[in-house]
Amino acid sequence: MKVKSMTNPDREYEIIKRRDGTYYCSCLSFKYGTKECKHIKNVKKLDELRQDRRVILDNLVEIYNGFLLDALDYNEYEILITKEHENLKRINKRIELLKNNIIQEE
Repeated sequence: MKVKSMTNPDREYEIIKRRDGTYYCSCLSFKYGTKECKHIKNVKKLDELRQDRRVILDNLVEIYNGFLLDALDYNEYEILITKEHENLKRINKRIELLKNNIIQEE
């Protein structure tokens, strides 16, 4: 994945997630000492947001399939659906903002 430099818009860095779960960044900060540069931190945050989105989508599938309907009355059901949709919108917005700031999609 390529990320934009936060200080020089003409520069970009390569971020690689290794099989062991560690990250590599081609920036100088990572090469010369920092274990986790700001580029890696942002990519990790993006990964966390995407995971949060998957959890919300799974919750919505369970709700819509009626798995939780037996445990909830109709008002609670509607409130839960509304809340999960709001969470999904909020996370999608954060993902897009983060992607626009750091990532050059290939």
